[in-house]
Amino acid sequence: MQPHGLAAPHRLPAADPTRAGRLAALAGRLRRADAAAAIAPMTARTTPGCRPRAHVRAPGSVAAAYAGPTPSANPDTSAPRAPRAEGGRPAVGDELELTCERLGGGARGICLAPGGFVLMVPRALPGEHLRARVTLIRDRYGEAERLETLAPHARAAPPPCPHHAACGGCPLQALQYDAQLEEKRNTVAQLLTRVGGVPREDLDRIVAPAAGAPPGRRLGYRNKLQFAFGAKTWSGLPENGGGDGGGARLAAAAAADAAARGLGLGFLKQGTSDVVVPIGECLLQGAAGNRALAAARAAAAALGLEPHDAPSGRGVLRHLIIRSAGEDGGGGGAGEAEQAADPRPGSGRGSPAGVQLQVVIVTSECPSGDVRPMAEAIRASVPEVVSVVHSVAAAAPGGGGGSSGSKASDSRGGRRPRGGGRGRQQQQQQRRREPQPRAGGDGGSDDEGDGGGGGAADARGGARALRVARSEVLLGAPTLEQRLGGLRFSVGPHSFFQTNGRMAEVLYDLVADAVAEAMGQLPAGSVVLDLYTGTGTIALSLARRLGPGVRVVGADVNSEAIADARSNAEANGGGGARFVCGDLDRLVEEEGALGLGGRGGGVGVVVVDPARAGMGRPVVEFLRRSGAARVVYVSCNAATQARDVARLAGAYALRSVVPVDLFPQTEHVETVAFLERVGG
Repeated sequence: MQPHGLAAPHRLPAADPTRAGRLAALAGRLRRADAAAAIAPMTARTTPGCRPRAHVRAPGSVAAAYAGPTPSANPDTSAPRAPRAEGGRPAVGDELELTCERLGGGARGICLAPGGFVLMVPRALPGEHLRARVTLIRDRYGEAERLETLAPHARAAPPPCPHHAACGGCPLQALQYDAQLEEKRNTVAQLLTRVGGVPREDLDRIVAPAAGAPPGRRLGYRNKLQFAFGAKTWSGLPENGGGDGGGARLAAAAAADAAARGLGLGFLKQGTSDVVVPIGECLLQGAAGNRALAAARAAAAALGLEPHDAPSGRGVLRHLIIRSAGEDGGGGGAGEAEQAADPRPGSGRGSPAGVQLQVVIVTSECPSGDVRPMAEAIRASVPEVVSVVHSVAAAAPGGGGGSSGSKASDSRGGRRPRGGGRGRQQQQQQRRREPQPRAGGDGGSDDEGDGGGGGAADARGGARALRVARSEVLLGAPTLEQRLGGLRFSVGPHSFFQTNGRMAEVLYDLVADAVAEAMGQLPAGSVVLDLYTGTGTIALSLARRLGPGVRVVGADVNSEAIADARSNAEANGGGGARFVCGDLDRLVEEEGALGLGGRGGGVGVVVVDPARAGMGRPVVEFLRRSGAARVVYVSCNAATQARDVARLAGAYALRSVVPVDLFPQTEHVETVAFLERVGG
C-alpha cells in the first residue's frame, strides 16, 4: 500500500557503464572493509547544521556500512613521495591522484587508490579528481588529506560561508543543492541495501527522491545553535579552502582576533575537545542571532571573562546557546527570511518583525552575578533578545568538570528525549539526535552531536554531551513560544524542539498522511502509538489531524520530556493525546502499561522516532507481535533505521522510504520509512 501523498515509483539515475566497473570494485572492497571500519560520526554537528553530535557506536554492520574510520589527528607533512604499494596498499605519506566515487560517513569522499584500496578523503566530492596525501592506513581502508583539486566535481558550487574551509560543519555547501539531495538519497539507498538487506533492484521503487527545502530556506534555517568558548583557537585553513570572495580572509581575521584576545567563540575543531574554530557569523542562523553572537564575544572580552580551562581551573565560560523564534513559525529559523534575501555574512539586513531570541550562557561553577553584566550587555546591544539564562554545566561522570568542548545533552538528552532502553541503551536514547554545526564535525550544540556542534565524546575526540546542573533566568522570560503545524509549544533553554520547523512540518505531514490513511481502514477504537514521543510534537500533531475520535498515546522514558508534552497538550486545547512515562523496553512488556486494554490489543498504527541508536530489541519484539497494520519509522540515522527494518522483516515489509532534508548544506538527512504488516 503506497502511503498517501507519496510520488509514484522513482528511478535512480542511469548507470554510467564506464563507472559501473569502478563502483563494483568499490562495493567489493567496502564489503571486505566492513568488519574493520569504525563507525562514522553518527552525528551531531552536528548538523553547522547537523552536527552536535552525540556520536553513538552502532553494531558492527551499521558502523561498517557508514565506512567511517576514525580520522587521523595529525596529517603527515613529510615531503611528497611516490607510492610504495605493497600488494596494492599505499603507505602513509604517499601522494596519489584519486577520483572520488561517492560520499561515505561524515561526508568524506570514498576513493580507490591504484590496486583498488579504499581511501576516505574529507571534503572530496563525487566525480572530483584530486591529489591527496595518505595519512592513515588500516587493514581494510585508509585515510588521506586532499592537497589539491585537479578537476572539480561536475556540479560544483561556490560555498557562501566564509568559514567553510576552516569549520567544515557544512561540507555539502560546495555542491549544487539538487546534487546534495541526490547524494543524500543515494546514501539512504546504499544503507538499505548493505545494512537492511533490501535487494538493489527494489531501491528504485522503495526510496523516494529527497524532499528538499525550497529556495530561500536553505540557509538561516536553524532556530538553535550552540557555540563553544575556548582559549585555544585554530586558524589553519586547508588548501583550496575558504568561502567565496574574501571568505578565507574573513575567517582568518576572526581567528587572529580570537587568538589576540585569548577568547575564541565558535565550533570545536574536529578531533579536539578544547580547540575552537572562531566563527564570526554562522549562515545557518539569522542576522539577529549573529548579532547576539558578536555581542556575547564583545561583552566577554570587555568584562575580562575567560573561557574555562579544565586543567588549570581558570575561567568560567563554556558555551553560548542562541535560540530564535519568530512570526513565520519559529521552527523555520527566525533568520531564514533574512538569509534568503542576502545570505552573505555582513549583509547588514535587519531582522523580520517579531523575531525573538533567547541566549543561554553556560559556565563552570560560578555565581550568576558574575555573568549578569554580560547578559545585560548582550540584551542592550540586541533588541531581539527577550531572555538571557545562566546555566551551570554539571561535572562530567566520574568527576571533573568536563571539557570546554562539552556538548549539549540536556534533560531530554541528545536528540529529543526519547526512551527505550536500559542501562547504556537508555542513556543513548536520551541523547539528542539533531545535527548541529561544528567545526569539522564536532561543534558546540546541546542537541545531540548529531551533526552539529559537538556531542558526546566519540572516536574522533571532541566534545562531550553537555549536562546542566542548574539554570537561572537572568533577564526576561524563561521560555520562547515556538509554533509548528498550527500548534504552540513553550520551549525552555534546554528543551528539545525541531531546529528546522519548516522542513519538520513537511516531515510531520508525511507521517500524518500515512497514519490517517491506515486508520481510515481500521476498526473504530484502534489506537495510534507514538513511541519515543519526547515533548509530544508528533503525537499532538497526529491528534490534531485525526480528531477526537482517535486515541493517540505517546510514551517516553524521560520524565521531564513527558511533563513538557502534557503541558504542550494543555496549551493546545488539552485533548487528543495521552502521555505515558517509563522505560519503553519495560512498558511494552507489561500488560496494560500503555493503556491499551491488554498486550498489544487495539494497536492500529505505531509511530517510532528513536534516538540515533535506533530501537531497543524489546521494542522491536513488541512491534512484531503488536498486530499494528502499519509502522511509521522516523529516523535521524539511516543506518540504524536500516538495521531495524531488517529486524522487523517477516512481520513487516518495507514499502517506502522518504528522505527529508532538515539540514541543508550538511550530510545529515532525516528519513521516514513506511512498513506494512505482512499478511495483514
